[in-house]
Formats: sequence, C-alpha cells, structure tokens
Amino acid sequence: MQSVAGASQVFVSIADALEALANQPIPLDDYAVAWRHATAACEPVTDALARDLACVRSDRLAGVLDDAQYAILESHLLLNVLRKRDCIMNGNRRFGYVLHPL
Repeated sequence: MQSVAGASQVFVSIADALEALANQPIPLDDYAVAWRHATAACEPVTDALARDLACVRSDRLAGVLDDAQYAILESHLLLNVLRKRDCIMNGNRRFGYVLHPL
C-alpha cells in the first residue's frame, strides 16, 4: 500500500502546480500543455493504485483478507485516492477531498 501515500503526494503536488500556473498570465495553449503533462504524470500513479486494488481483491478471494479488512482497503483506494485524483484532474480542488491514512 506504499502507492497510496505516494499517490497523495503526487496528486497534491500536481494540483498545487496547476493552481499556481492558473494564477499566472500565460497563453491558453501553454496551460493546456501543462494539463497534458499533469495527466501523464498521474497515469503511472493511477496504474500503481489499480495494481494495489487488484492485489487486495486477490487477497480477499484467496481468503487472506476477511470482508471487513477488504472493505477498509477498497474504500481507501477507491473512494479517497481515486476521488482525489478525479477532483484534481477536473480542476475542482476547492471541494477538498481528504486522504485518510490507513
């Protein structure tokens, strides 16, 4: 679950950079390029989260995790981290989803 903490740092860093850039007088094309770079930077992090989710689901099916343990991990991965990513990538950071540690 190392990727959860790392994802939080990456997404917040990207959001901060985009927010700072949005407050500068730059051409719209340059801002669009920044968004493309931000999206590309999020892809490997999101892939790592998807792999973690697959491992959690596999552990549940193998009986390593009970339903309660699985629910906590799945909720953390899906609801907190991916919702935060969606919030940032949609430019809606002001809604302020909070990442909760495990």
